[in-house]
Amino acid sequence: MRGRPGFFAFPAVDGGVGEVTEALCFCEGLAVAAGAPPEAVDFALFVAQRARHATLLAEGGYLPVLRDSVDLVPAGPIRLPAEELSRATAVQLAPEQFHSAGLAGRIGDSTVGLFTGTVTPAGAAADIGAAAG
Repeated sequence: MRGRPGFFAFPAVDGGVGEVTEALCFCEGLAVAAGAPPEAVDFALFVAQRARHATLLAEGGYLPVLRDSVDLVPAGPIRLPAEELSRATAVQLAPEQFHSAGLAGRIGDSTVGLFTGTVTPAGAAADIGAAAG
């Protein structure tokens, strides 16, 4: 991870939907379509190997996504997100790729507001809910 990454758990809202063990984050993924050539499956299995995740982490700019890979992450700014994500019971991925730009922007703005203390958890939830429609 380049620069100065930061992380905090999205706060719970009393009476809100979901669980505090759920995560909202950006992650990349890989899918293999039905009928894909065997080489596509081989590549997906290669990418998912623990040793490959260790190599990518050592090269920088990568947070392993395998549930059992937290021990690969050294102490420092990316250890906490790795630990939290490894315990997540659900993950909402890349809202800006699946939803409108307005919703993605509202999520980003609300997150910044929570981080800086200018928005309350209830206010952030209401803003995101309003943008989601």
